[in-house]
Order: sequence, then structure tokens, then C-alpha cells
Amino acid sequence: ELNQANSNIDVKMFNKVITNLLNNAVKFTEKGSIGLELFSDNSNGANFYCIKISDTGIGIPEEKRKLIFEAFRQVSEGMNRIYQGTGLGLSVSKKFVELMNGDITVESEVNIGSKFTLKFPSIL
Repeated sequence: ELNQANSNIDVKMFNKVITNLLNNAVKFTEKGSIGLELFSDNSNGANFYCIKISDTGIGIPEEKRKLIFEAFRQVSEGMNRIYQGTGLGLSVSKKFVELMNGDITVESEVNIGSKFTLKFPSIL
């Protein structure tokens, strides 16, 4: 059960990751919805605690999905980009998640939305 979750989490890093992901969901969703889901994953004989943040925003093209976790990279780049930011939020978030022995993945479709899933191992 999630109320008994026991994982190796640094609270400050975790809060920064969640804040970054929620801020991005708000920034890239002009209308529609943003969701936050907590669940456990017991597949493959291991226990994980997961957080999924989803939105119905602009989405990320397939060819940009790996780039978004690199420092200073954004889906829209160059002088004519629509959305502001440094391009550091997702790279910092990925690093923080990895420092907590977790994983971050993204599923996305242009004009449909994005789902970012955080997965942390249980230490029970």
C-alpha cells in the first residue's frame, strides 16, 4: 500500500522534481486537464512506488523525447520559440530521480498530451 511506502527518497530533491513536472504540465496545457496518480508496481518480482503526472497539453514529438532530458534543450528551440525557460528543469529532474535510484520515463503524443512517470524502488 502506498501509505506504507518506504523508499530511499530525498525530500528536497523529490519536491523539486514534482514541482518541475507540475509546472511544465501547467505551462504546456492551455486547456484540458492535468493529473497526478500514485500507484505501486509489483511487476517482475520487484516492488516500486510510482508517480504519474499527465496532461492534455501540446505533447512532445517522438524525435524530441530523448532530447528533453538534456541540459538546455527544449521541444521548441531558437529565437522564435513560443515557451520560455532555460531548458534545465527536466535534465535536473532526471538527475535527481537517478540520484534517488529511480527512473523517469515519458509517453507523449503531439496535440494529445504527455505522461511523465517516476518509478522508485521499495526498500522494504
